[in-house]
Amino acid sequence: MRTIRSAWMCGALGLALLAPQNSHAERNSVRIGALSGPTTQILEVVQEVAAENGLPIEIVRFDNLDKLTEALESGNLEADEEPNAPSLEIQVQQHGYKLTQVAYTVTQPMGIYSSKIASLTGLKWGDRIAIAANPIDGPRALILLHNCGLLGLRDGAGLNATVADITENPKNLQIIEIPTVDMQTSLQSVAAVVMPFSSATNLGLYPARDSLVIEDGHSPYAGILAVKDEDKDAPWVSQLIKAYHSEKVK
Repeated sequence: MRTIRSAWMCGALGLALLAPQNSHAERNSVRIGALSGPTTQILEVVQEVAAENGLPIEIVRFDNLDKLTEALESGNLEADEEPNAPSLEIQVQQHGYKLTQVAYTVTQPMGIYSSKIASLTGLKWGDRIAIAANPIDGPRALILLHNCGLLGLRDGAGLNATVADITENPKNLQIIEIPTVDMQTSLQSVAAVVMPFSSATNLGLYPARDSLVIEDGHSPYAGILAVKDEDKDAPWVSQLIKAYHSEKVK
């Protein structure tokens, strides 16, 4: 079965928006938005490093990705950390946002979890596997299942793969698409769940320890730092990237 090289190999292992405020040039700090959870915890370390190098950062937490990206476009943030490049691309295409990726940040790997089997070899004919019903995590889950040898996908499906692109299914697995918020309950009712990092940690799981398999470091779904097009060459952007890529953050 052909591995999708543009992705990865299988690894073992809202805030209410206000009217736009002053730009960074008129403020004393850079406002950075991120989704609550591991991302903002990492940002707290970035904040320390940046402050040591003369760049004050204000962290703004969001619980809704659409509101996060909208806040950057409207000028209520100077920068934000998007979950991955495909996610930002969808927002830009749908809304005409003038935003650009300036750096990679941290990869939060997707994994396959189960309360019923200890390894993928335990999957039986016709077992149900749950994946997220959204245009980012759904294709990501299918590609992980493909690269683990459980499914075949149509050539060219790539990062837009859907269940309709499944061409091989040796164990006749039933792929169930569910809302991300239902993954906790589905973990008890299906053979396995392909779960984003944040969903797993919200359940108290440790991805490197508790997943049956996990994406490796070659995932194209690394977190990214985004800014408005007009700010991409601003001096504070390079300072911020340097803080993200520091040894302390690593």
